[in-house]
Amino acid sequence: MILKKHLTSIGFSDCVAAEKLTQYEQLIAQNNTFYQRVVENQADKSASYLLLGLFTKLHIESIQTLNTHLESIRAMKSAIKNGVGDEHANKFELTGSNHLAMITQAWLYIQGYRGMDFSLANDHALESAELLSKIELTEVDDIRVSLVKYYYLGQEAQPKSHDSSLWSKLIGMIKQGF
Repeated sequence: MILKKHLTSIGFSDCVAAEKLTQYEQLIAQNNTFYQRVVENQADKSASYLLLGLFTKLHIESIQTLNTHLESIRAMKSAIKNGVGDEHANKFELTGSNHLAMITQAWLYIQGYRGMDFSLANDHALESAELLSKIELTEVDDIRVSLVKYYYLGQEAQPKSHDSSLWSKLIGMIKQGF
């Protein structure tokens, strides 16, 4: 699967928590065919560029879907809580919110990997966090911080560039004592 191969090549696969691996595999399976066509049609683009495009699309779609069904999701969550109580209600997972969280994590990771502007990534994390907080009833800032972590993980995974300019070679020689 090319999508998994590309996500692995930039290091995102290593960031997926063990308890989220099934969800990660489902995300890949659901989007691999589309991504394969994108790769074939834009073979001149880098994997990180194509991944950015895919996850931008997925993020927009996921935000729209959750916003459309927000009241239904909240009513269902309330019914579960009232039916089985707080202790057991936490055992039910809402795939829509988990899906948005994973997409946002990958999207922010890719943005960090590509060295994109942090303020834009933070705005996207905040947008997702505000929506997720309405579903999960968790503080917006707690969710935003947990999402932004992936931006920094992506930054850390950036390939180190090798500056081959004459100036950098000269500095290197001076440091080594010629």
